[in-house]
Amino acid sequence: MKPKDGLLARPLLGTTREETTDYCEERGLAWRDDASNEEADYKRNLLRRDVIPELEKIHPATKANVLRTATLLGEEAELLDSLVDAELAGTADAPAGAIAHSRFAELHPALRRLVLQRLADEAAGRPVPGAARFAEQVAGLSRGGSTLDLGSGVRAVLERGLLRAEPS
Repeated sequence: MKPKDGLLARPLLGTTREETTDYCEERGLAWRDDASNEEADYKRNLLRRDVIPELEKIHPATKANVLRTATLLGEEAELLDSLVDAELAGTADAPAGAIAHSRFAELHPALRRLVLQRLADEAAGRPVPGAARFAEQVAGLSRGGSTLDLGSGVRAVLERGLLRAEPS
């Protein structure tokens, strides 16, 4: 979850329940607990209710470490997203939403996987689980008109030196 996503802002994302409770109590403010936070059906609640407290018994700074790690990973995800955006922004060699196959093949393997995943997700209009695992195969396509099934009804298409994804 990002602290800011378009028009949506989550200013208290890095604040613990204890901190917000203390703040409200000190100021005499009423608050409301979300009952879904206690439901066992949600995995996030299992972590919050069972796993984190057990880890805190072993290492008291667990919650702070998890929050710090989540923040760092979020920042790194933003950077990676910007690198993918730049690769798919459009150039003299490829329109937006496609990439020259030669460029795709020379990308760092991690960036290659992210670019392919983005192409697949955008072609499907939803996440395409596991599409990135085909990045090496897609990089190895060698002739125009080649296609490779990425799963979930999406395929990679190599045509006139351009790589794109489309529904299959």
